[in-house]
Amino acid sequence: MRGWPVRGRLVVAAGLLLAACGPGEGSVFALEEGTCFDDPEETQGILEVEVVPCDEPHDNEVFATLQLTDPGDLGAVNADDTSADPNAEEGDGEDLDEVAYPGGAAVEGAALDRCTTAFPEPVAERYRDTDLVIGVLTPSEASWQDGDREVVCFVSSPDGVLTGSLLEDQG
Repeated sequence: MRGWPVRGRLVVAAGLLLAACGPGEGSVFALEEGTCFDDPEETQGILEVEVVPCDEPHDNEVFATLQLTDPGDLGAVNADDTSADPNAEEGDGEDLDEVAYPGGAAVEGAALDRCTTAFPEPVAERYRDTDLVIGVLTPSEASWQDGDREVVCFVSSPDGVLTGSLLEDQG
């Protein structure tokens, strides 16, 4: 689905899987669908977030985790990258593992496109006339070089606090 507002990216730095996503500090690499968390103080180089139960006030809820795996995900590739065909289409067999970091804007754009499409339709229908926005956690240049292609898609409210799980309320 298209047309959901999006907010600025939060860039994920490389790190080890540090913790499961129960309440408390949680690794951004362990976030999964249905996990609720508060905004980190930083917006770049994020390794951990404060994970909170969804029935308590929170800033964000993860609705999907995706892998950027095809150069077609990125649209135009970095002009300095000669390892990939800039006309690559989705499913043409090329692998993003071979693509140099295309820049934050390209990764963010691809992530937002994929996350907007992945937003669950029952939730979208119910919340269409609200001010909810889609946000993303994306690989940093350093983590990209280490093979990180994971994107965390989350929803939040610019007014601040969410209470309850948007995903669990799909019924």
